[in-house]
Amino acid sequence: MKSSLSLLFFISCTSLVCLLSCKPSGQEEPGTGAGAAKLRVYAGTASGHADSAIFQFSLDPGSGAMQLQAVYGGVMNPSFLTISPTGTQLYCVHTLDAKPSGGIAAFAMEGETGALSLLNSRSSGGNGPCYISTAGGGKWVLAANYSSGSVVVYATEKDGSLGEMSSLVQHQGSGPDSSRQEGPHAHFVRQGTGGWIYAADLGTDKVMLYQLGEKGELRPHDPPFLQLAPGSGPRHLDFHPNGRFVYVLNELSGTVTAFAYSDSGFQLIQTISSLPDGFEGYNKSADIHIHPSGKFLYASNRGDYDSIAAFEIDEASGRLRLIEHEREGIVWPRNFGIEPGGACLLVANKNDHSIISFLIDPDTGALQPTSHRLDVPTPMCIQFMPESL
Repeated sequence: MKSSLSLLFFISCTSLVCLLSCKPSGQEEPGTGAGAAKLRVYAGTASGHADSAIFQFSLDPGSGAMQLQAVYGGVMNPSFLTISPTGTQLYCVHTLDAKPSGGIAAFAMEGETGALSLLNSRSSGGNGPCYISTAGGGKWVLAANYSSGSVVVYATEKDGSLGEMSSLVQHQGSGPDSSRQEGPHAHFVRQGTGGWIYAADLGTDKVMLYQLGEKGELRPHDPPFLQLAPGSGPRHLDFHPNGRFVYVLNELSGTVTAFAYSDSGFQLIQTISSLPDGFEGYNKSADIHIHPSGKFLYASNRGDYDSIAAFEIDEASGRLRLIEHEREGIVWPRNFGIEPGGACLLVANKNDHSIISFLIDPDTGALQPTSHRLDVPTPMCIQFMPESL
C-alpha cells in the first residue's frame, strides 16, 4: 500500500511556527485503527526551509506496509532523531536562526498515540549538527556538530526537557582529503561497548573515546581514540550485541572496519569494502546497522552504486563476509533502520523523497524488496520505538 502526502497538506501543516500534529485526510489517527497493533516509527527530514518536519508512521513488520499517521513542524531541519529509553521523549538536531546555527530540541511523546509536543530547544554549541543520542539511561543527550567538529552533552530535566550544557569538546586535526578533511568533522556520538562515548570524526580519521563523568563531563579515555586508515572518513558506528565487536563505517573509502574489544583494549580485526570488487565510481557510504540477532551487518552506499550491502558476521571472530548488494528501489540511502524484531529494514531515500521497506531473511540475511513506499520529503533519519515499550 502506497501512502502519499499531498503538497498542499504538507505546506499548510509544516510551515506553521507553532508545533502541530497534522492528520492527512483519509489517514488513521495515531494509535487507532489498523496502525494501533503495528510498530510506531518516526522520520526526520531536512528540506533546508521552515517547512521541514518530523513524520510519524506505522509499520507492519510482517509485510513492510507503512501508513502515515502525523506530521510535526515547529523546528527547521529536524534531520536526525533519537528516542529516550523510556519512550516518553524524542530529541532531534535542527537548524537555528542564530550563530552558531546548530540546535537540539526536546519533544514530549504522548504514550497512547505517540503525538509529539515541543518542550524546548537549546544551541548545539556549533554548526551543522548531524547526530544525536542519549546516554546514562536518558540522563544525558549527546550531539555531534559536523561543520564545527565538536561534540556536546546536555543534561535532561525530570520532564525530559533539555537542561544545562555539561560538556563541549572541540576536536582537532585534519586528513589527507583536502576537500572533505580540511579540519575536524564530528559525524557520530553515542554510548557503546564498554560504556564509553564513541565520537566518529570524518575529518581526522579517528573515533574519539571518552568517559562520561557523573556531572556529564567528557574526559578522554585511554587510549583516547581508534585510528582509521588515512582518508577513510569514519562516519557511523554500530556495536555487536555480544559486547565484543565494534564496527565503523568509513564514508570516504567505502569500507567497514571491525575492532574486537576486551578488557585489554581494542584490536583491529578487518577492513572490508562495502562496494563490489573493482568498483571505481563515485561513492559516499552513509549508514551502518547490526541485525538484532547479531548474525548480520548492513551498510549503505550512495552515488554510482546506490545500495545496501549485507554481510554475515562470524560471531566467534567478528569478521564479515559479503552476502549481497541490494539495489532495488534504493536512491541515495542516507539512512536506514532495522525494526527491533529484525523482520524488516526501512531505507530513507533522501534524493527520491521516499522510505521503502525490505523483508529480511532470518536465515541468510538477504533482503527481499516489497512494493511498499511512503512519500516523505528529503528523509534523513529513521527511528523506531524501543522494543521493550
